[in-house]
Amino acid sequence: MRRLLKDLNKEDQISSDVVVNDKLILKKGTQLSPHLLERLKKWGVLEVEVSSKVPHPYQNKGAADSTHPYYEKLFYESLAQVYSEERYGLSLHKEEMIHWVKELFITIMNESSATQLLLDLKEKDPYSYFHSFDVFVISTLFSNYLGSENTYDLAKSSLFHDLGKLEVPDSILLKEQKLTFKEYETIQEHTLNGERLLKGLDESILAQAMARTHHERLDGSGYPDGLTEKDLLPSSKLLSIVDVYSALTLDRVYRSAKPSIEAMEILLESPKQFDYELVYRYMNMMKIYPLNTTVLTSTNEIAQVTYISDQQPVTPIIQLEKNKEYKQIPHDLSLTIKEFVGWKEDYVKEREKSNWDLYMNSLLSADKRQAELQLNKIIDNMRIEDIFTEVFATSMKQIGDMYESGEVTIAEEHVATYMTKELMKMFSKDDQLEKSKSGKILLTTVGDEKHSLPLELFSETLELNGWETYHFHPSIPIEPLTEFVKANHISFVGFSVIMAKNIPHVESAIQYIKQKLPSIKILVGGPHIQHISPSMVDGFAESATEGLRIMNNLRFEIPTNA
Repeated sequence: MRRLLKDLNKEDQISSDVVVNDKLILKKGTQLSPHLLERLKKWGVLEVEVSSKVPHPYQNKGAADSTHPYYEKLFYESLAQVYSEERYGLSLHKEEMIHWVKELFITIMNESSATQLLLDLKEKDPYSYFHSFDVFVISTLFSNYLGSENTYDLAKSSLFHDLGKLEVPDSILLKEQKLTFKEYETIQEHTLNGERLLKGLDESILAQAMARTHHERLDGSGYPDGLTEKDLLPSSKLLSIVDVYSALTLDRVYRSAKPSIEAMEILLESPKQFDYELVYRYMNMMKIYPLNTTVLTSTNEIAQVTYISDQQPVTPIIQLEKNKEYKQIPHDLSLTIKEFVGWKEDYVKEREKSNWDLYMNSLLSADKRQAELQLNKIIDNMRIEDIFTEVFATSMKQIGDMYESGEVTIAEEHVATYMTKELMKMFSKDDQLEKSKSGKILLTTVGDEKHSLPLELFSETLELNGWETYHFHPSIPIEPLTEFVKANHISFVGFSVIMAKNIPHVESAIQYIKQKLPSIKILVGGPHIQHISPSMVDGFAESATEGLRIMNNLRFEIPTNA
């Protein structure tokens, strides 16, 4: 029978497809719900064909799910994988909210042309699927909390935001170690791939935009387009927050999940990247507030969070500002935190400095367990190359400076060097990495150079990016070294010079190599490179990262028959 929208009720079921402008809006057999009625109104539908259905006595209310048992089962299986109070706080505490989100999930899966791609993603990479599901649930809750008028569109876009990962090679997507720069560049393409896939399926403009922009940041530091705050949709700003929170608090193949408190701190300490007002409201929805945040209680008292458990973040201990009394938020929530007021921004900087100091002390004292613990805290979200250049190289320079100033002994300097070499083994290159894809380089010191670690750091950085390296320390005489370069068809030679007195030796070695092998490209690195004539070399590098960039540029200048 055909009925006007105002006469419909939740027992009615669509008895024929609803089509508007040649686009399928609702499929035959869909159970009506308040959300779907609003959607029909939005599309200007005045009446539809329906059949009344008597609900099963054991069926929950609003049962669109009974028509799609597979999607209902998938919803609960997926929710079991991602939900915990530690992560969701109080955002999904009510049964009716769970039911509403479930109904929305089933509707989207039933109606969307992208459903099969999402299921394909689940087969290819379960983590990426569960992350997408998690982002869908949290984005839906957050959009509803904010009173958004386009919750359905945002929820759908969130569910499909990572479909572009279908086109990322398994060797990169499923890699259990940290990514190199090259691998990271490849995985960044999932944003463009996702937009293209969704466009091909005629999904909404919002879904396409969200797939492309969910890694953009307010300050232009994101990808793929480096958009800034004025260019980003409100939905993209929301999704970027949820996407990061989900990624941080779910287990990854290469690291364990972070506590929700720490994830909130990361969002708070990045005001140039994430919309501060949205981050505040996100915490207010979750009722998860980091240590040292100032809050307003449900009794309208200002307080500071002084202790919080990773396992029970919604029941922290707070100190009231007025009388300095300590209170714990009770499990019955008779007292709650009403909203975020502010926080001590220096807290995170102090913690980071503490992590670095503990790491340095562990190197000097040969405490490998402590060194590994602090290192893992420091390197989170770093590319492998950054670990070598920003952590290992920086720490050894600092220890070298401490030795020069008499703060540490020569024995402690040797111990720290040994410890650093041991830690470097944690990030050794993948055995399956294709060698010689980028080229061959010989790396060496000269004279009586005693510092080999900078050369080893650069060697590891190059090998992680496909270079085949030959490492000579102590150095060998320049004549046999040049013959070795020629015999092994090496196109690059890199010199590491830490001691200023060895500059003349480097210049002499370069002149000899250039005379015998004019096509060889020469790279020099170290703290005294300014004393070497630029006309003698093809590139100077103050860091391994800069050296890698120069090498990648120089390799295109090498003749193919060199």
